[in-house]
Amino acid sequence: MKAIILNLFSALTIIIYSFTQTKVDYNKLITEDHTKVIEQVHLIINIKSRNSKEIKNHLSVVNKRLNGAMKSIEKLKVVIPQERKEVFLPFIAAIRTYHVQATYYSWEIKETLRQTAYNDKLIMAHAKKLNDLIEKAEKENVALRIKLEE
Repeated sequence: MKAIILNLFSALTIIIYSFTQTKVDYNKLITEDHTKVIEQVHLIINIKSRNSKEIKNHLSVVNKRLNGAMKSIEKLKVVIPQERKEVFLPFIAAIRTYHVQATYYSWEIKETLRQTAYNDKLIMAHAKKLNDLIEKAEKENVALRIKLEE
C-alpha cells in the first residue's frame, strides 16, 4: 500500500511540475538542447577515426536534441500570454527556421554516410553548417530569454 501511495505522490509531483514550468524554464531547456547539439557536432567534426558508426551515434543524439528543442518551443508558445505573443513569435519563428535548416544538414550527413565510399570533407562541411545554424538559433534563444525576463 505504501508503494502505491508513494508512486501516486511521485506521479502527481511530476504532473504538477510539468504544469508549473515557466517560459524561462522552457527557454533554458532549449539552450540545453542547443548546447548538446553543438557538443555532438563538434565531436563529428573533430572525430579522428572517421568511423561511420560513431558519426551515426553522434548524429542520433543531435536529432534527438533537435526534436527536444522543437518540443520545448511548442510548449513555450502555449505558456506565453496571448497579449505578449506578437513580441515573442519572431524569435520563435527564427529559431524554428534554423532548426529546420539544421535538420536538413543532419539528414545530408546521414545520406552521405549511406554511400560506401563517403566523402569526409562533405560530412565536415555539412556538420559545420549545422553547427553554425544551431549557434544562430541559440543567439535568437538568448534574445528571446531577455524578452521573456522583462
